[in-house]
Amino acid sequence: MVSESSRQKRRRLPRYLHQFFWDVVPTRIDLGEHSEYIIARLLEHGDLVAIRWLLRTYTKKEIAEVVRQSRQLSRKSANFWRLKLAIPKAEVYALNRPYLLSPEPFY
Repeated sequence: MVSESSRQKRRRLPRYLHQFFWDVVPTRIDLGEHSEYIIARLLEHGDLVAIRWLLRTYTKKEIAEVVRQSRQLSRKSANFWRLKLAIPKAEVYALNRPYLLSPEPFY
């Protein structure tokens, strides 16, 4: 894990992670200020290298909190990370959205 002082020194994303942030300017992302966005995006779309960086940069507690609360995670990703982090299913927002459990027809 990276200590808080070390994280303060590296406040920007490494260049090899820019590919996962196609909808924003990656150089403007701050590791501290945008941590929830970064964690959710990499949990959903990141490859093995990105996940390793994520686990070195943020604590398991920070990652678990994003898994619990994120609206950006798909049910599939949320369920995978909930199992890896031993989070009860009832605590994960993405797995308890009622409109996904019983969708209404749009016609």
